[in-house]
Amino acid sequence: MTPARMNVWGEDIVLPGGVFRQWLPYKWSEETADPVELEFERLGIYPGLPGRNVTIDKKKVELPESIYRDYSISYGQKAKIKMEELISATWLQGRSDEFKEKLYNKQLEVIKHRERERAKLEYKKQEGLR
Repeated sequence: MTPARMNVWGEDIVLPGGVFRQWLPYKWSEETADPVELEFERLGIYPGLPGRNVTIDKKKVELPESIYRDYSISYGQKAKIKMEELISATWLQGRSDEFKEKLYNKQLEVIKHRERERAKLEYKKQEGLR
């Protein structure tokens, strides 16, 4: 069975309208009240899922589905929590959009790097590498 697709926040994507809607030639999405989604849309920030290919011991490897899925979920959940904290922070309210965009992107990269390193360790453990 193919795992459900997920969004950048590590949540399974649920397509309203079921199978029938997927055959329609056009798609639409529901309006969101999510403060992170609204702020990112306003600033034009569109983060994606982390990459599946990583470099381990100077070799490019593709993470197996189980490790990649855990990596994506962990990254997404931690990123969402951090973005919610930042967006609601009073000290950030008076800052420029440029400052906010740089801060959000930097934090997303820090979290992605940390979670990528965890995924690489898991891969090495699973493959019996040191």
